[in-house]
Amino acid sequence: MLQAPQVILSAADRTVFQAAWQARDFTRLPATVPRWVFLQWLTGQGLLLHGSPQSGIDTFEPRLPHDLSPDEFTPACLRPRTACGP
Repeated sequence: MLQAPQVILSAADRTVFQAAWQARDFTRLPATVPRWVFLQWLTGQGLLLHGSPQSGIDTFEPRLPHDLSPDEFTPACLRPRTACGP
């Protein structure tokens, strides 16, 4: 699995991130900082990121993904069986 590189944010970056988040204006993000760094910062603020455009989700429940492509993260017992076998 890939790991994110170590990034040390400056106080100025953190201030800009906070301002962008409070204003919900992501055009304020510096072009020199990758967007994934901002997303990682958001998770450090206690936010949960999900891929749904639905904003009113109250509960998340585990379920099989719609994309049943094989991956290295899904335990074998949860992977879908194919006509060729497990």
